[in-house]
Amino acid sequence: MATVLQTLARDVSILLAEHLTPAARARDRVTLAVLLLFSGQSPRSQYYRWNLLFRDFSGQEPDQEIPLPNGKTTTIPAEAVRYVDEVLWLRRLTLANNLKERPGNIHLLLERGCQLNAEPAPWGDAAIARTASEPAAAPALGRTAKVLAQQCSRLGEEYGDISKRRRAEFGPLWLGAAGERAEVPEEMSLDNVIEAAPLPFRQGFHQDKEFAKRLLRVIEALNERYMQLRACGLKPETWLAQDRPSINQLAELRSLRLAVQRLEQQGISPVPAFQQAFAEGLAAAGGKKFGGFSSFEEFFDDAVGVEMTRRGSLAAAAGERNRPVAVALDDADDEPELEQEDEDEADSGGDQEEDGEGFYPEEVDEELDIKKTFTSLPDLFPREFTPVMRHYFQKVLALGGEPELQKAALRDPEFKAVVAADGRYRDLTGDGLQDALFKDAEALIQRNATKWRSCW
Repeated sequence: MATVLQTLARDVSILLAEHLTPAARARDRVTLAVLLLFSGQSPRSQYYRWNLLFRDFSGQEPDQEIPLPNGKTTTIPAEAVRYVDEVLWLRRLTLANNLKERPGNIHLLLERGCQLNAEPAPWGDAAIARTASEPAAAPALGRTAKVLAQQCSRLGEEYGDISKRRRAEFGPLWLGAAGERAEVPEEMSLDNVIEAAPLPFRQGFHQDKEFAKRLLRVIEALNERYMQLRACGLKPETWLAQDRPSINQLAELRSLRLAVQRLEQQGISPVPAFQQAFAEGLAAAGGKKFGGFSSFEEFFDDAVGVEMTRRGSLAAAAGERNRPVAVALDDADDEPELEQEDEDEADSGGDQEEDGEGFYPEEVDEELDIKKTFTSLPDLFPREFTPVMRHYFQKVLALGGEPELQKAALRDPEFKAVVAADGRYRDLTGDGLQDALFKDAEALIQRNATKWRSCW
């Protein structure tokens, strides 16, 4: 099964193919199309809200209204707007230390985009590399050369120490094509790539395997810190732009959080569970530091510890794991129509092996027994569950990320009989029923977050 980031990369590539044309304001249309992945209550929106976005179950998640070209409006979670702006679209990737003279994945994505231009000349042999020699003029590279020059001017020397060292040792990065060269910024965002890419692309460019591979690597690198914060229950709004905790520290804090959840399942209350899990993690780390802290007291008094211990384990686990919901991800008809030496987000580039520090969302699912949790909750807390919600938790949510199985469960005669007996749902069908069940299940979790903490 595809991870949420693989699904996102696929959806973004499709949107690029649909909207990235030579027409004016193409970048604005692409950005809006990406935002609309999170709009309204469509199955796709719910999938991304639960699988990708950080959700704070201690408070309501506000929505923002955004205007559409047809004069209508749609609602988008505030966290989705922040995610698109600060993570996916405008966040610049820094250079990884192990690349030496090689370009990063964000540069390689631009390179492949150039190679997939509809006109083989001058772009068929496009390549990005470092060289210290002075370039000749680049009239054949036209608008792309001008845009890259503007980007380099805007960036100036505001890039990481690794890039500065590589630039001093090997020279700047250059996009070469047809015997000409144009300087490429040391750090780029997806928006920068879209802005500089020569248009039009060839038909079906988004299905090119190399383009798809490079786009996925870029999206994974852009998301690494965000997903680690999400797995730790730390608000990206607060911690995304900070230097601490580092990626390595976040990985340890994530393991701490998972250990706490296991201890709470054994009946240990939250603070003692954190204390025991921290002591075990510190011992495994050699007794020096764990998650950036040398003692539990230091962790507990720090803003990181305050936020992690304050957030209810159930609420965080329910909101920051892959949501088990049936979604028709191949059906786009439900979308509104359009008329640094920073290890936290280093761009590894090339085809080298991963260094083992990358975070992939499915790792959280492997640590949490979704089926057991959703099956047991109605039995442990029978007064909180209507017959419909009991069946929905035990027979649908317990299936985890298996959309087709969940669809079949919703069509099961036994479930239909339970729905027909409940005036809240009997007149609902299809997406309307699914939306109502989802909202009621979410509200049920929010109301009982503290009470159900020990079950997660």
